[in-house]
Amino acid sequence: MDVWLEDRVIIDCDTHLMPRNAFDLVGEEFAAIKPVLEFNEQELYSGVHFPGYSNGIPGTSPLPAPGSGAMFKSLWDARARMADYDQRLGIEQHVILPQFSGWWSYLIEPELACRMARSHNQALLRLMEEYPRRMLGAALIPLQDPAGAIAELEWAKDRHFCAVALDKVFPVKDHPYSEPLGSRREL
Repeated sequence: MDVWLEDRVIIDCDTHLMPRNAFDLVGEEFAAIKPVLEFNEQELYSGVHFPGYSNGIPGTSPLPAPGSGAMFKSLWDARARMADYDQRLGIEQHVILPQFSGWWSYLIEPELACRMARSHNQALLRLMEEYPRRMLGAALIPLQDPAGAIAELEWAKDRHFCAVALDKVFPVKDHPYSEPLGSRREL
């Protein structure tokens, strides 16, 4: 048993990160409507202002920001995350998922969603390059634009993302209350 414990690798496979620079590369034409992350006096992620999302249908994605983990600086700060993992938790690798709360929905206009997904994925790629073999990225895919989703999937594969992240439901404007993706095996 001691031999097994010495050979173990601890992997956090359900961790969320909200890179502070996630939407920096959305593009000038979307600057006025892109999500803007908000931080409180303690530098904790406290919310998001997203003028480009005007769905307003109660009960649909996105849920209010900031979501779980907001009481820790490591929700958005990779250095704080790695220090916590190295010094306290002993986690050697982790699969990074987007922190969906407050900004992601398949009801976002397709071109904006494609730009947001790419910008988010580029921010995550920079972290993967800064912490090789320690941070494993799950790319965000904009399903509201099938061609854009395929292009983003290919881009992520070519850059060694280990997975893609799909929100748990796929609402559309005609009927925004959707069933969970997991119940649709054909997907």
